Amino acid sequence: MRNFNNTHDMILFHQKHQYQFIINIGERFVNDLLDENGGFKTFDSFQQTYGIKTNFIEYYGIIHAIENGFHLKNTCKKLEDPVLPIAMDLLKINKKGCRIFYVVLLKAQHKKYVEDMNKWKLELQEDFTEERWKDFCALNFNFTNDVKLRWFQYRILHRILGTNDLLYKMNKRINDLCTFCKEEKETLSHLFVKCHISSRFWIMFQSHIQKYIPRRLHFTLTPIEILFGSNSDPIRCLITVLGKHHIYKSKMTEKKPDLTAFKQELKYYYNAIKYTATCNLEIQKFNKRWEGWSNIFQC
Repeated sequence: MRNFNNTHDMILFHQKHQYQFIINIGERFVNDLLDENGGFKTFDSFQQTYGIKTNFIEYYGIIHAIENGFHLKNTCKKLEDPVLPIAMDLLKINKKGCRIFYVVLLKAQHKKYVEDMNKWKLELQEDFTEERWKDFCALNFNFTNDVKLRWFQYRILHRILGTNDLLYKMNKRINDLCTFCKEEKETLSHLFVKCHISSRFWIMFQSHIQKYIPRRLHFTLTPIEILFGSNSDPIRCLITVLGKHHIYKSKMTEKKPDLTAFKQELKYYYNAIKYTATCNLEIQKFNKRWEGWSNIFQC
């Protein structure tokens, strides 16, 4: 016996020969076992209503199973007609094709999409438009083909990356303080931007870029760009995500972000994708994409 939408009017399912008296009268709904006041019919009332032969042990056995399975207490609201699960309702409306299911799923996805945007607005005290938020989400598919980095950035955008704040709410940590400074709540914006240790890491990294790439003398990263990226340059966006990934890895190992270690990680990543491009005969495309950035790997 199971239910599909957690309401008391659900269809009663059964194994073979179990609750045979219910099968014999053709009843399939919990609703049919309720009286006018929403309570279960007494054994005598049930027999009088349906005129079947059974014993009170079987009858109260199924009532007990329903109460435990559906978590019913005392009385329920009796419905005139059973409520169909949404999937069954959709099948009644459209008996051919799957489009209607996709429409429902997309509506639910858009609702979550707007919720995430509004939470970021509140946390950052920024009033960006929905169009701009769409651009931030689209960037996740433009700056790299690396699935690991895409998934990492996706978790940031949709606020499901495991910060101490989130883990504390899930009862996985004893407190929600920042791993680095241990002074403030470790939200996404604090971990990657506001924490003075992470902020110092970004300042040192910006100085490194300005030193080895003169034409990027005014290279600066805003909090919005650090968290969500920028359309200005896919490599700039990629390097920023790699920087965030370094900060997060440092958090997970309870170490502070280190620019020297990050430069080595960046160089290793660069050489790995360069090797892949060479093997795929795409080195010219690779060089064009990274034009103007290669000097940071020579130090």
